[in-house]
This record gives sequence, structure tokens and C-alpha cells, in this order.
Amino acid sequence: TRLVREGRKVEDIAATFGLPDLTVKRVLALGNLLPAIRDLYRKERIDAATVRHLTMASKSQQKAWLALADDENAYLPTGHQLKSWLFGGQS
Repeated sequence: TRLVREGRKVEDIAATFGLPDLTVKRVLALGNLLPAIRDLYRKERIDAATVRHLTMASKSQQKAWLALADDENAYLPTGHQLKSWLFGGQS
């Protein structure tokens, strides 16, 4: 993400490292997740589908989701339920 902060475009980063643009976009999306979410994924407490959907979430949505994850009495949406939770039931 340092390269992005320096003003480098996805296409430039991809060319620098010899990677497809889509790969760079995915890596940057993962880097934009809150550290606690990346940690849950690293510890295999959430699956890849959940992480993918969380990359589309705003920081405030990520924080709200983490609050649910910390509340053992709360429903924690994951996978396709998470996508519905994030986007108000729209697919």
C-alpha cells in the first residue's frame, strides 16, 4: 500500500512486479482490511468467502462486524449472508 500512497496506479504496480492487475487489486483489498480481520483469517477462524466480502466493506462496517464477532450472543454473518448484511439484502 506504500506504492499506492506514493501515487502509483494498480497498472504500474502490476507491471513493476510482473503480476496481473487483478492480483494486485486483490492484494491491495486484503491490505485494506482491519488488522483484526486479517488476523482472524490467518488463524483460520473465518473463511476465504467471508474475507472476500469483507474487502467490500467500509471501515465502519468492518468495525461493526468485528463487534459482532466479539459478542458471543450475536449473530455473525459470514459467506453469502455477510454480503446480504453488508448491502442490505441486495445481491
